[in-house]
Amino acid sequence: MTRAILDCYTDEPAGLGVPPFVGVWPRYVAGLCEEEPTYLTIDDLRLVRYVESVPRVVIDPPAGRTHIEVLNHTRSYEEIRRVLENTDELVLILGVQTPGKYLSARPGTPREAKKLLAPFSLRKVLTGPVLTGGTQFRGGSRAKVPQAEDFEELRPFTFDTYEELQPRVLGGALLIAQMPRIANRIVEIETGRGCPRQKGCSFCTEPLKHAVQWRGADLIVEEVKTLMALGARAFRLGKQSCIYSYEGGDPQKLEALLAGVAALKPAVLHLDNANPQMIDERRTELFVKYLTPGSTAAMGIESFDPEVTRANNLNCPCDLAFEAIRTVNWRAPGREWLPRPAARDQHPAWAGE
Repeated sequence: MTRAILDCYTDEPAGLGVPPFVGVWPRYVAGLCEEEPTYLTIDDLRLVRYVESVPRVVIDPPAGRTHIEVLNHTRSYEEIRRVLENTDELVLILGVQTPGKYLSARPGTPREAKKLLAPFSLRKVLTGPVLTGGTQFRGGSRAKVPQAEDFEELRPFTFDTYEELQPRVLGGALLIAQMPRIANRIVEIETGRGCPRQKGCSFCTEPLKHAVQWRGADLIVEEVKTLMALGARAFRLGKQSCIYSYEGGDPQKLEALLAGVAALKPAVLHLDNANPQMIDERRTELFVKYLTPGSTAAMGIESFDPEVTRANNLNCPCDLAFEAIRTVNWRAPGREWLPRPAARDQHPAWAGE
């Protein structure tokens, strides 16, 4: 059976696969296939539609960045159509659960993918976060759940342990060779799953997916090494709800992870989510030591209103948020920590007000 993967791009509370980021889902799914599948993006389908509906349109290469909906196409129109006509099974990866503004891509929806695939006779299999939490581009709206009749199969991607997943991870890494400009893409690396909080934030889907489990540093280093051999140069340690909580917050295990990846000398090594409650100076110093410039700790502080915080079980009241920000950002030269502000009017954030 000839298989292809259609990457409609995913955006989860823990995990980003919208260009310029490369998510874990396409690589994991590719690792399940006996033979390497063909990689396509939703941009490829849009390119076919544009070329066939507007003859003589010039989109390849795109003029400037006006056509972000086709900016990340992987092949020429002729090649895309040939792949679709000769594919027996197409696995669609889809699911946006953190609505946002995307500057270099537009994720696909189930409705759009169904419409664009209508002219082709192939078996459509749906997987990705859309099956565990739905998908929705608008915050505050009810998530859209895929209709089974629109696809031949709904196939959740599951695994018990990271040791079990590792062969799939390494086998699926080959897929990045089909992605244009891979040296300029930021590859997401999974470090853990689940939410360490006893009860998560009201809007978040991560606690619904699985119990907390951390991925061993040796497995992560092995994956990064494999990806670098295939041309990847930029990485983000992500797919977890809080990197400061890695292995229960153990600084020694965190350093083993950071030192192991940094020793491979990637051009970019950044991190993702951080729970402000877990941010401290010791672990922050480890990130300062091993990460490359430009990294940020995404704290996801949704509101400073105490009533909103309480009603939605948010993890960060106002005073804790400012303390976490101070810890991450306010350091004097030589890594000397600035003293904590004694009062609001002395707080650097309010200076000059």
